[in-house]
Amino acid sequence: MDKLLNYLKQNCSDLFEFIKIVNIAYDKTTNTLVVKVVYKHDFEFNDACRDRICEYINKFLNIPNLKIDIKSKKSLVDSNAVIDLINWYLNKNYASILTTMQKGDIAVNVATELVRVKLQIVSVFKDFLLNRKFELELKAFLERNYFQNFEVELSTKLEIEDLEDVLDEHTKLFESMVQSEFAEVKPITYELINVQDYIGQNVENIALASKSLKPSDSGVTVAGSLNFIVKKSYISKRKASQGEEKEYFSFVLNDNYGKINCVYFPAKDMKEKFEELQEKQTIAVTGDAEEFNGRMNFKVKSIATCELPQKEEVVIEQKGENKEYLFVKPEPYISLAQATLFDVVVENNNKFLQENDCVVFDVETTGLDANSCEIIEIGAVKVKDGKLSETFSCLIKPEKEIPDEITNLTGITNDMVSGCYTIKDVLQDFYKFTRNSVLVAYNIAFDYKFLYLAGAAQGYNFDNKQIDAMVLAKQKLKGLKNYKLKTVVTHLGVSLENAHRAVHDAIATAEAFVKLVDSDTVL
Repeated sequence: MDKLLNYLKQNCSDLFEFIKIVNIAYDKTTNTLVVKVVYKHDFEFNDACRDRICEYINKFLNIPNLKIDIKSKKSLVDSNAVIDLINWYLNKNYASILTTMQKGDIAVNVATELVRVKLQIVSVFKDFLLNRKFELELKAFLERNYFQNFEVELSTKLEIEDLEDVLDEHTKLFESMVQSEFAEVKPITYELINVQDYIGQNVENIALASKSLKPSDSGVTVAGSLNFIVKKSYISKRKASQGEEKEYFSFVLNDNYGKINCVYFPAKDMKEKFEELQEKQTIAVTGDAEEFNGRMNFKVKSIATCELPQKEEVVIEQKGENKEYLFVKPEPYISLAQATLFDVVVENNNKFLQENDCVVFDVETTGLDANSCEIIEIGAVKVKDGKLSETFSCLIKPEKEIPDEITNLTGITNDMVSGCYTIKDVLQDFYKFTRNSVLVAYNIAFDYKFLYLAGAAQGYNFDNKQIDAMVLAKQKLKGLKNYKLKTVVTHLGVSLENAHRAVHDAIATAEAFVKLVDSDTVL
Protein backbone atom coordinates (compact mmCIF):
# COMPACT_ATOMS: atom_id res chain seq x y z
CA MET A 1 0.00 0.00 0.00
CA ASP A 2 2.87 2.40 0.77
CA LYS A 3 4.29 1.94 -2.73
CA LEU A 4 0.93 2.76 -4.29
CA LEU A 5 0.48 5.80 -2.05
CA ASN A 6 3.94 7.14 -2.93
CA TYR A 7 3.18 6.64 -6.62
CA LEU A 8 -0.07 8.57 -6.33
CA LYS A 9 1.60 11.40 -4.40
CA GLN A 10 4.29 11.74 -7.05
CA ASN A 11 1.81 11.90 -9.93
CA CYS A 12 -1.00 13.82 -8.19
CA SER A 13 1.07 16.08 -5.95
CA ASP A 14 -1.25 19.08 -6.50
CA LEU A 15 -4.25 17.01 -5.32
CA PHE A 16 -2.48 15.85 -2.17
CA GLU A 17 -2.39 19.40 -0.89
CA PHE A 18 -6.14 19.05 -0.34
CA ILE A 19 -6.77 15.32 0.09
CA LYS A 20 -5.50 12.41 2.18
CA ILE A 21 -5.96 8.73 1.39
CA VAL A 22 -6.94 7.12 4.69
CA ASN A 23 -7.05 3.50 3.61
CA ILE A 24 -6.83 1.20 0.60
CA ALA A 25 -8.37 -2.28 0.84
CA TYR A 26 -8.79 -4.96 -1.81
CA ASP A 27 -11.77 -7.35 -1.88
CA LYS A 28 -10.61 -10.35 -3.89
CA THR A 29 -14.10 -11.90 -4.14
CA THR A 30 -15.43 -8.92 -6.11
CA ASN A 31 -12.10 -7.71 -7.57
CA THR A 32 -12.79 -4.31 -6.03
CA LEU A 33 -10.32 -1.81 -4.62
CA VAL A 34 -11.90 0.49 -2.05
CA VAL A 35 -10.09 3.77 -1.54
CA LYS A 36 -11.12 5.98 1.39
CA VAL A 37 -10.33 9.67 0.93
CA VAL A 38 -10.77 12.68 3.19
CA TYR A 39 -10.52 16.21 1.83
CA LYS A 40 -10.43 19.75 3.18
CA HIS A 41 -13.82 21.26 3.92
CA ASP A 42 -13.24 24.13 1.45
CA PHE A 43 -12.08 21.87 -1.42
CA GLU A 44 -14.36 20.39 -4.11
CA PHE A 45 -13.56 16.71 -4.55
CA ASN A 46 -15.30 16.15 -7.92
CA ASP A 47 -15.50 13.45 -10.60
CA ALA A 48 -12.36 14.78 -12.29
CA CYS A 49 -10.40 14.12 -9.09
CA ARG A 50 -11.84 10.61 -8.85
CA ASP A 51 -11.05 9.83 -12.49
CA ARG A 52 -7.49 11.05 -12.09
CA ILE A 53 -6.85 8.86 -9.04
CA CYS A 54 -8.44 5.83 -10.76
CA GLU A 55 -6.27 6.39 -13.84
CA TYR A 56 -3.01 6.26 -11.89
CA ILE A 57 -4.16 3.32 -9.72
CA ASN A 58 -4.87 1.30 -12.88
CA LYS A 59 -1.48 2.25 -14.34
CA PHE A 60 0.32 1.15 -11.19
CA LEU A 61 -1.59 -2.09 -10.47
CA ASN A 62 -2.53 -3.23 -13.97
CA ILE A 63 -5.15 -5.71 -12.67
CA PRO A 64 -7.64 -6.80 -15.38
CA ASN A 65 -11.28 -5.68 -14.84
CA LEU A 66 -10.40 -4.04 -11.51
CA LYS A 67 -13.28 -2.04 -10.03
CA ILE A 68 -12.26 1.01 -8.02
CA ASP A 69 -14.65 2.40 -5.45
CA ILE A 70 -13.54 5.77 -4.07
CA LYS A 71 -15.33 6.71 -0.88
CA SER A 72 -14.79 10.34 0.05
CA LYS A 73 -15.84 12.68 2.82
CA LYS A 74 -14.95 16.10 4.12
CA SER A 75 -12.41 16.22 6.91
CA LEU A 76 -14.92 17.09 9.58
CA VAL A 77 -13.90 15.36 12.77
CA ASP A 78 -16.51 13.13 14.38
CA SER A 79 -15.58 11.95 17.89
CA ASN A 80 -16.96 8.41 17.39
CA ALA A 81 -15.02 8.02 14.13
CA VAL A 82 -11.82 9.15 15.86
CA ILE A 83 -12.40 6.64 18.68
CA ASP A 84 -12.92 3.84 16.13
CA LEU A 85 -9.68 4.81 14.40
CA ILE A 86 -7.75 4.87 17.69
CA ASN A 87 -9.14 1.43 18.63
CA TRP A 88 -7.96 0.06 15.28
CA TYR A 89 -4.51 1.59 15.76
CA LEU A 90 -4.18 0.19 19.29
CA ASN A 91 -5.32 -3.25 18.18
CA LYS A 92 -2.74 -3.28 15.41
CA ASN A 93 0.19 -1.93 17.44
CA TYR A 94 -0.63 -2.42 21.14
CA ALA A 95 -3.14 -5.29 21.30
CA SER A 96 -2.21 -6.36 24.82
CA ILE A 97 -2.81 -2.83 26.13
CA LEU A 98 -6.13 -2.57 24.32
CA THR A 99 -7.42 -5.67 26.13
CA THR A 100 -7.10 -3.81 29.45
CA MET A 101 -9.19 -0.88 28.22
CA GLN A 102 -12.94 -0.47 28.40
CA LYS A 103 -15.57 1.58 26.65
CA GLY A 104 -15.17 5.15 27.84
CA ASP A 105 -11.39 4.97 28.32
CA ILE A 106 -10.93 7.04 25.13
CA ALA A 107 -12.38 10.56 25.20
CA VAL A 108 -12.35 12.92 22.20
CA ASN A 109 -13.13 16.63 22.48
CA VAL A 110 -13.57 18.30 19.10
CA ALA A 111 -12.90 22.05 18.98
CA THR A 112 -12.52 24.37 15.99
CA GLU A 113 -8.73 24.61 16.02
CA LEU A 114 -7.69 21.55 18.03
CA VAL A 115 -8.95 18.03 18.71
CA ARG A 116 -8.06 16.82 22.21
CA VAL A 117 -7.73 13.07 22.79
CA LYS A 118 -7.42 11.62 26.28
CA LEU A 119 -6.69 7.93 26.94
CA GLN A 120 -7.01 6.26 30.35
CA ILE A 121 -4.36 3.56 30.68
CA VAL A 122 -3.61 1.08 33.47
CA SER A 123 -0.60 2.54 35.31
CA VAL A 124 1.65 -0.45 34.58
CA PHE A 125 1.55 0.50 30.85
CA LYS A 126 1.73 4.27 31.18
CA ASP A 127 5.51 4.53 31.67
CA PHE A 128 6.05 2.08 28.81
CA LEU A 129 3.99 4.24 26.43
CA LEU A 130 5.56 7.48 27.62
CA ASN A 131 9.04 6.06 26.99
CA ARG A 132 7.96 5.23 23.45
CA LYS A 133 6.66 8.80 23.02
CA PHE A 134 3.26 7.30 22.32
CA GLU A 135 1.47 10.65 22.59
CA LEU A 136 3.48 12.06 19.68
CA GLU A 137 3.16 8.76 17.79
CA LEU A 138 -0.65 8.71 18.01
CA LYS A 139 -0.84 12.45 17.28
CA ALA A 140 1.13 11.94 14.04
CA PHE A 141 -1.07 9.01 13.03
CA LEU A 142 -4.31 10.95 13.57
CA GLU A 143 -3.02 13.99 11.72
CA ARG A 144 -2.18 11.75 8.76
CA ASN A 145 -5.86 10.83 8.62
CA TYR A 146 -7.34 14.29 9.20
CA PHE A 147 -6.48 17.89 8.34
CA GLN A 148 -7.08 19.04 11.92
CA ASN A 149 -4.44 19.38 14.63
CA PHE A 150 -4.52 16.87 17.50
CA GLU A 151 -3.35 16.84 21.09
CA VAL A 152 -2.97 13.47 22.85
CA GLU A 153 -2.82 12.99 26.63
CA LEU A 154 -2.36 9.82 28.69
CA SER A 155 -3.81 9.46 32.16
CA THR A 156 -3.89 6.61 34.68
CA LYS A 157 -7.15 4.70 35.02
CA LEU A 158 -8.53 2.90 38.06
CA GLU A 159 -6.65 -0.24 39.01
CA ILE A 160 -8.42 -3.59 39.10
CA GLU A 161 -8.89 -3.52 42.91
CA ASP A 162 -10.48 -0.06 42.67
CA LEU A 163 -12.87 -1.27 39.99
CA GLU A 164 -14.58 -3.81 42.25
CA ASP A 165 -16.95 -1.24 43.76
CA VAL A 166 -17.79 0.08 40.28
CA LEU A 167 -18.53 -3.43 39.01
CA ASP A 168 -20.65 -4.17 42.07
CA GLU A 169 -22.78 -1.11 41.30
CA HIS A 170 -23.12 -2.20 37.67
CA THR A 171 -24.20 -5.69 38.78
CA LYS A 172 -26.84 -4.24 41.10
CA LEU A 173 -28.12 -2.04 38.30
CA PHE A 174 -28.29 -4.99 35.89
CA GLU A 175 -30.06 -7.22 38.41
CA SER A 176 -32.65 -4.54 39.15
CA MET A 177 -33.20 -4.16 35.42
CA VAL A 178 -33.72 -7.91 35.00
CA GLN A 179 -36.11 -8.09 37.95
CA SER A 180 -38.17 -5.13 36.74
CA GLU A 181 -38.48 -6.69 33.29
CA PHE A 182 -39.79 -9.99 34.62
CA ALA A 183 -41.99 -8.42 37.29
CA GLU A 184 -44.56 -7.43 34.68
CA VAL A 185 -44.77 -10.93 33.18
CA LYS A 186 -47.30 -13.26 34.78
CA PRO A 187 -45.56 -16.60 35.50
CA ILE A 188 -46.69 -19.55 33.40
CA THR A 189 -47.01 -22.90 35.17
CA TYR A 190 -48.23 -26.29 34.00
CA GLU A 191 -48.81 -29.76 35.48
CA LEU A 192 -46.35 -32.55 34.74
CA ILE A 193 -47.39 -36.11 33.98
CA ASN A 194 -46.07 -39.31 35.61
CA VAL A 195 -43.40 -37.69 37.80
CA GLN A 196 -40.96 -40.30 39.15
CA ASP A 197 -38.27 -39.13 41.62
CA TYR A 198 -34.83 -40.09 40.36
CA ILE A 199 -32.08 -38.16 42.19
CA GLY A 200 -32.41 -36.21 45.44
CA GLN A 201 -35.53 -35.03 47.24
CA ASN A 202 -39.10 -35.00 45.93
CA VAL A 203 -39.73 -32.98 42.76
CA GLU A 204 -43.02 -31.07 42.57
CA ASN A 205 -45.37 -31.93 39.70
CA ILE A 206 -46.08 -28.23 38.96
CA ALA A 207 -43.41 -26.81 36.67
CA LEU A 208 -42.58 -23.22 35.85
CA ALA A 209 -42.17 -22.34 32.15
CA SER A 210 -38.56 -21.55 31.26
CA LYS A 211 -39.49 -18.11 29.96
CA SER A 212 -41.08 -17.24 33.35
CA LEU A 213 -37.89 -17.80 35.36
CA LYS A 214 -36.47 -14.85 37.29
CA PRO A 215 -32.97 -14.66 38.79
CA SER A 216 -34.52 -14.54 42.26
CA ASP A 217 -36.43 -17.85 41.87
CA SER A 218 -35.26 -20.59 44.25
CA GLY A 219 -36.63 -24.02 45.04
CA VAL A 220 -38.69 -24.07 41.82
CA THR A 221 -39.26 -26.85 39.29
CA VAL A 222 -38.61 -26.66 35.56
CA ALA A 223 -38.85 -29.46 33.03
CA GLY A 224 -38.07 -30.32 29.45
CA SER A 225 -36.21 -32.45 26.96
CA LEU A 226 -32.60 -33.14 27.99
CA ASN A 227 -30.05 -31.84 25.46
CA PHE A 228 -26.32 -31.12 25.07
CA ILE A 229 -25.08 -33.02 28.16
CA VAL A 230 -21.44 -32.10 28.81
CA LYS A 231 -19.30 -33.46 31.66
CA LYS A 232 -16.77 -30.95 33.01
CA SER A 233 -14.33 -30.75 35.88
CA TYR A 234 -12.96 -28.10 38.21
CA ILE A 235 -10.42 -27.85 41.02
CA SER A 236 -12.09 -27.29 44.38
CA LYS A 237 -10.77 -24.23 46.24
CA ARG A 238 -11.96 -25.43 49.64
CA LYS A 239 -9.12 -26.15 52.05
CA ALA A 240 -10.64 -29.47 53.11
CA SER A 241 -10.62 -30.68 49.49
CA GLN A 242 -6.87 -30.11 49.12
CA GLY A 243 -7.15 -29.18 45.46
CA GLU A 244 -9.26 -32.22 44.57
CA GLU A 245 -10.60 -32.31 41.01
CA LYS A 246 -14.39 -32.61 40.94
CA GLU A 247 -16.83 -33.25 38.11
CA TYR A 248 -20.12 -31.60 37.22
CA PHE A 249 -22.54 -31.60 34.30
CA SER A 250 -24.02 -28.85 32.15
CA PHE A 251 -27.04 -29.42 29.96
CA VAL A 252 -29.99 -27.69 28.33
CA LEU A 253 -33.67 -28.30 29.08
CA ASN A 254 -36.03 -27.52 26.24
CA ASP A 255 -39.69 -27.16 27.29
CA ASN A 256 -42.67 -25.96 25.27
CA TYR A 257 -41.72 -22.34 25.94
CA GLY A 258 -37.97 -22.15 25.32
CA LYS A 259 -34.66 -23.37 26.71
CA ILE A 260 -32.81 -23.04 30.00
CA ASN A 261 -29.13 -23.76 30.67
CA CYS A 262 -28.64 -26.03 33.71
CA VAL A 263 -25.68 -27.12 35.85
CA TYR A 264 -25.62 -30.09 38.23
CA PHE A 265 -22.92 -30.82 40.83
CA PRO A 266 -23.55 -34.48 41.81
CA ALA A 267 -22.50 -36.22 44.98
CA LYS A 268 -20.11 -39.10 44.30
CA ASP A 269 -22.84 -41.74 44.59
CA MET A 270 -25.15 -39.83 42.21
CA LYS A 271 -22.73 -39.24 39.32
CA GLU A 272 -23.17 -42.66 37.70
CA LYS A 273 -26.93 -42.46 38.07
CA PHE A 274 -27.03 -39.11 36.27
CA GLU A 275 -24.87 -40.52 33.47
CA GLU A 276 -27.58 -43.13 32.84
CA LEU A 277 -29.94 -40.38 31.64
CA GLN A 278 -30.23 -40.16 27.87
CA GLU A 279 -30.24 -37.25 25.41
CA LYS A 280 -33.82 -36.18 24.53
CA GLN A 281 -35.17 -37.83 27.69
CA THR A 282 -37.79 -35.72 29.48
CA ILE A 283 -36.93 -34.77 33.05
CA ALA A 284 -38.00 -32.30 35.74
CA VAL A 285 -35.49 -30.58 38.01
CA THR A 286 -35.78 -28.47 41.14
CA GLY A 287 -33.24 -25.85 42.08
CA ASP A 288 -32.38 -22.16 41.91
CA ALA A 289 -32.29 -19.73 39.00
CA GLU A 290 -29.44 -17.27 38.73
CA GLU A 291 -28.27 -14.64 36.27
CA PHE A 292 -24.67 -15.13 35.09
CA ASN A 293 -22.95 -12.99 32.42
CA GLY A 294 -26.32 -11.61 31.37
CA ARG A 295 -27.81 -15.08 30.77
CA MET A 296 -30.25 -17.12 32.86
CA ASN A 297 -28.91 -20.36 34.37
CA PHE A 298 -30.44 -22.99 36.64
CA LYS A 299 -28.53 -24.78 39.43
CA VAL A 300 -30.04 -28.26 39.83
CA LYS A 301 -30.55 -29.94 43.22
CA SER A 302 -33.05 -32.77 42.49
CA ILE A 303 -34.09 -34.66 39.35
CA ALA A 304 -37.17 -36.67 38.35
CA THR A 305 -38.26 -38.37 35.15
CA CYS A 306 -41.61 -37.19 33.77
CA GLU A 307 -43.74 -36.43 30.74
CA LEU A 308 -44.69 -32.99 29.46
CA PRO A 309 -48.30 -32.08 28.64
CA GLN A 310 -49.12 -31.50 25.01
CA LYS A 311 -49.05 -27.92 23.78
CA GLU A 312 -50.77 -26.79 20.63
CA GLU A 313 -48.11 -25.88 18.09
CA VAL A 314 -48.25 -22.50 16.42
CA VAL A 315 -48.16 -23.00 12.67
CA ILE A 316 -46.31 -20.24 10.84
CA GLU A 317 -47.91 -19.26 7.55
CA GLN A 318 -44.62 -19.23 5.71
CA LYS A 319 -43.84 -16.31 3.43
CA GLY A 320 -41.35 -16.49 0.60
CA GLU A 321 -38.25 -14.35 0.40
CA ASN A 322 -38.14 -11.06 -1.49
CA LYS A 323 -36.66 -11.03 -4.98
CA GLU A 324 -34.70 -7.92 -4.03
CA TYR A 325 -33.74 -6.25 -0.77
CA LEU A 326 -36.45 -3.70 -0.04
CA PHE A 327 -35.24 -1.82 3.03
CA VAL A 328 -31.80 -2.98 4.21
CA LYS A 329 -29.26 -3.92 1.56
CA PRO A 330 -26.16 -5.89 2.60
CA GLU A 331 -22.79 -4.20 2.07
CA PRO A 332 -19.44 -5.73 1.15
CA TYR A 333 -17.32 -6.45 4.21
CA ILE A 334 -14.24 -4.26 4.18
CA SER A 335 -12.03 -3.94 7.24
CA LEU A 336 -9.06 -1.74 7.98
CA ALA A 337 -7.37 -4.88 9.22
CA GLN A 338 -8.26 -7.24 6.36
CA ALA A 339 -5.83 -8.33 3.66
CA THR A 340 -4.54 -5.66 1.30
CA LEU A 341 -3.01 -6.08 -2.14
CA PHE A 342 0.40 -6.70 -0.64
CA ASP A 343 -0.54 -9.39 1.88
CA VAL A 344 -0.13 -13.10 1.27
CA VAL A 345 -3.50 -14.74 0.59
CA VAL A 346 -3.91 -18.04 2.44
CA GLU A 347 -6.08 -20.64 0.72
CA ASN A 348 -8.96 -22.04 2.75
CA ASN A 349 -8.79 -25.83 3.19
CA ASN A 350 -11.57 -26.13 5.76
CA LYS A 351 -14.14 -28.54 4.31
CA PHE A 352 -16.99 -27.26 6.49
CA LEU A 353 -16.41 -23.65 5.45
CA GLN A 354 -16.05 -24.66 1.81
CA GLU A 355 -19.39 -26.49 1.83
CA ASN A 356 -21.47 -24.17 4.05
CA ASP A 357 -22.30 -20.50 3.85
CA CYS A 358 -22.83 -19.12 7.36
CA VAL A 359 -24.54 -16.01 8.71
CA VAL A 360 -23.10 -14.96 12.05
CA PHE A 361 -25.57 -12.64 13.77
CA ASP A 362 -26.19 -10.72 16.96
CA VAL A 363 -29.22 -8.77 18.19
CA GLU A 364 -29.54 -5.94 20.67
CA THR A 365 -32.86 -5.89 22.51
CA THR A 366 -34.88 -3.86 24.99
CA GLY A 367 -34.54 -6.62 27.61
CA LEU A 368 -34.00 -10.33 28.21
CA ASP A 369 -37.50 -11.75 27.72
CA ALA A 370 -38.17 -12.50 24.04
CA ASN A 371 -41.90 -12.70 24.69
CA SER A 372 -42.22 -9.13 25.96
CA CYS A 373 -39.10 -7.30 24.73
CA GLU A 374 -38.16 -6.07 21.24
CA ILE A 375 -35.21 -6.19 18.87
CA ILE A 376 -33.62 -2.75 18.39
CA GLU A 377 -30.61 -3.73 16.29
CA ILE A 378 -29.57 -6.59 14.02
CA GLY A 379 -25.95 -7.03 13.03
CA ALA A 380 -24.75 -9.92 10.91
CA VAL A 381 -21.90 -10.95 8.66
CA LYS A 382 -21.95 -13.61 5.95
CA VAL A 383 -19.06 -16.08 5.79
CA LYS A 384 -18.45 -17.59 2.34
CA ASP A 385 -15.59 -20.04 1.79
CA GLY A 386 -14.15 -19.07 5.17
CA LYS A 387 -14.03 -15.33 4.46
CA LEU A 388 -16.22 -12.52 5.74
CA SER A 389 -17.96 -11.26 2.60
CA GLU A 390 -21.02 -9.12 3.46
CA THR A 391 -22.49 -7.31 6.43
CA PHE A 392 -26.12 -6.69 7.33
CA SER A 393 -26.56 -3.94 9.90
CA CYS A 394 -29.49 -1.79 10.95
CA LEU A 395 -31.11 -0.12 13.92
CA ILE A 396 -34.81 -0.85 14.41
CA LYS A 397 -37.55 1.36 15.79
CA PRO A 398 -39.38 -0.49 18.62
CA GLU A 399 -43.01 0.02 19.58
CA LYS A 400 -42.07 1.03 23.13
CA GLU A 401 -39.31 3.33 24.33
CA ILE A 402 -35.85 1.90 25.04
CA PRO A 403 -35.22 1.67 28.82
CA ASP A 404 -32.41 3.84 30.19
CA GLU A 405 -30.59 0.72 31.41
CA ILE A 406 -30.43 -0.64 27.85
CA THR A 407 -29.19 2.70 26.49
CA ASN A 408 -26.44 2.69 29.13
CA LEU A 409 -25.47 -0.87 28.15
CA THR A 410 -25.65 -0.58 24.33
CA GLY A 411 -25.36 3.14 23.61
CA ILE A 412 -28.57 2.96 21.53
CA THR A 413 -30.91 5.88 22.31
CA ASN A 414 -34.53 6.56 21.41
CA ASP A 415 -33.40 9.43 19.18
CA MET A 416 -31.10 7.07 17.23
CA VAL A 417 -34.00 4.74 16.30
CA SER A 418 -36.76 7.34 15.89
CA GLY A 419 -36.42 7.49 12.10
CA CYS A 420 -35.48 3.84 11.53
CA TYR A 421 -37.43 1.02 9.92
CA THR A 422 -39.61 -1.26 12.05
CA ILE A 423 -38.96 -4.94 12.65
CA LYS A 424 -41.72 -5.72 10.14
CA ASP A 425 -39.73 -3.93 7.43
CA VAL A 426 -36.31 -5.22 8.40
CA LEU A 427 -37.11 -8.86 9.03
CA GLN A 428 -38.09 -9.69 5.45
CA ASP A 429 -34.70 -8.49 4.23
CA PHE A 430 -32.84 -10.33 6.97
CA TYR A 431 -34.78 -13.48 6.06
CA LYS A 432 -33.50 -13.14 2.49
CA PHE A 433 -29.95 -12.57 3.79
CA THR A 434 -30.03 -15.81 5.81
CA ARG A 435 -31.54 -18.18 3.26
CA ASN A 436 -29.50 -21.34 2.56
CA SER A 437 -27.05 -20.41 5.30
CA VAL A 438 -26.17 -21.85 8.68
CA LEU A 439 -27.06 -19.47 11.53
CA VAL A 440 -24.24 -18.85 14.01
CA ALA A 441 -24.28 -16.74 17.19
CA TYR A 442 -22.53 -16.56 20.53
CA ASN A 443 -24.92 -18.26 22.97
CA ILE A 444 -27.36 -18.66 20.10
CA ALA A 445 -30.32 -19.65 22.29
CA PHE A 446 -30.80 -16.02 23.37
CA ASP A 447 -30.51 -14.35 19.95
CA TYR A 448 -32.39 -17.05 18.06
CA LYS A 449 -35.38 -16.93 20.40
CA PHE A 450 -35.88 -13.24 19.62
CA LEU A 451 -35.38 -13.87 15.92
CA TYR A 452 -37.72 -16.87 15.81
CA LEU A 453 -40.58 -15.17 17.67
CA ALA A 454 -40.27 -11.97 15.63
CA GLY A 455 -40.21 -14.06 12.46
CA ALA A 456 -43.23 -16.12 13.49
CA ALA A 457 -45.22 -12.93 14.08
CA GLN A 458 -44.42 -11.78 10.53
CA GLY A 459 -44.77 -15.16 8.80
CA TYR A 460 -41.05 -15.90 8.35
CA ASN A 461 -39.79 -19.25 9.59
CA PHE A 462 -36.08 -19.09 10.36
CA ASP A 463 -35.62 -22.84 10.07
CA ASN A 464 -31.87 -22.70 9.36
CA LYS A 465 -29.41 -25.17 10.82
CA GLN A 466 -27.57 -23.61 13.76
CA ILE A 467 -24.19 -23.56 15.50
CA ASP A 468 -23.46 -22.02 18.89
CA ALA A 469 -20.01 -20.35 18.74
CA MET A 470 -19.82 -20.42 22.54
CA VAL A 471 -20.16 -24.22 22.55
CA LEU A 472 -17.36 -24.40 19.97
CA ALA A 473 -15.18 -22.18 22.15
CA LYS A 474 -15.75 -24.40 25.20
CA GLN A 475 -14.88 -27.50 23.15
CA LYS A 476 -11.75 -26.08 21.52
CA LEU A 477 -10.33 -23.68 24.11
CA LYS A 478 -9.77 -25.49 27.38
CA GLY A 479 -8.75 -23.70 30.53
CA LEU A 480 -9.95 -20.15 29.90
CA LYS A 481 -10.93 -18.22 33.04
CA ASN A 482 -14.41 -17.75 31.53
CA TYR A 483 -16.11 -17.99 28.16
CA LYS A 484 -17.39 -14.47 27.72
CA LEU A 485 -17.14 -13.31 24.10
CA LYS A 486 -14.47 -10.75 24.98
CA THR A 487 -12.33 -13.37 26.75
CA VAL A 488 -12.58 -15.79 23.82
CA VAL A 489 -11.85 -13.28 21.05
CA THR A 490 -8.94 -11.80 23.02
CA HIS A 491 -7.47 -15.30 23.41
CA LEU A 492 -7.82 -15.83 19.64
CA GLY A 493 -6.28 -12.45 18.79
CA VAL A 494 -9.54 -11.00 17.46
CA SER A 495 -10.48 -7.37 18.10
CA LEU A 496 -13.81 -6.60 19.80
CA GLU A 497 -14.54 -2.91 19.30
CA ASN A 498 -17.76 -1.22 20.41
CA ALA A 499 -18.93 -4.22 22.43
CA HIS A 500 -22.71 -4.40 22.87
CA ARG A 501 -23.32 -3.07 19.36
CA ALA A 502 -24.69 -5.85 17.19
CA VAL A 503 -22.58 -5.67 14.02
CA HIS A 504 -19.29 -5.36 15.93
CA ASP A 505 -20.17 -8.35 18.12
CA ALA A 506 -21.19 -10.30 14.99
CA ILE A 507 -17.92 -9.52 13.17
CA ALA A 508 -15.82 -10.49 16.20
CA THR A 509 -17.84 -13.70 16.61
CA ALA A 510 -17.45 -14.49 12.90
CA GLU A 511 -13.67 -14.07 13.03
CA ALA A 512 -13.51 -16.29 16.11
CA PHE A 513 -15.89 -18.84 14.53
CA VAL A 514 -13.69 -19.17 11.43
CA LYS A 515 -10.75 -19.99 13.69
CA LEU A 516 -12.70 -22.46 15.84
CA VAL A 517 -14.76 -24.45 13.35
CA ASP A 518 -13.04 -27.41 11.70
CA SER A 519 -13.68 -29.73 8.77
CA ASP A 520 -15.26 -32.36 11.02
CA THR A 521 -17.92 -30.07 12.50
CA VAL A 522 -21.35 -31.69 12.16
CA LEU A 523 -24.60 -29.73 11.92
